[in-house]
Amino acid sequence: AVAPPAPITQAPPQAAPSYYVVTDYNGAASLESARGAVGDAYVRDFSNGTRIQMGAFSQESSARNLVNQLQGQGIPAQVISP
Repeated sequence: AVAPPAPITQAPPQAAPSYYVVTDYNGAASLESARGAVGDAYVRDFSNGTRIQMGAFSQESSARNLVNQLQGQGIPAQVISP
């Protein structure tokens, strides 16, 4: 008897980011400061105003880890869920 073929398993789809790590945008100096910590930080409009996005995560725990790292560097980051 021939064994049935093994089922093909697919990787679960990546969840869309729903937790964003942001800091306040107060002009070019604040963006430069943010990029000193996260090189690809950028300015983005959220529903509650313009912020600097430092990261985007599908898990809140990952976002909180980045916030803790940034706060340790003196950057007042927070997690938002637009």
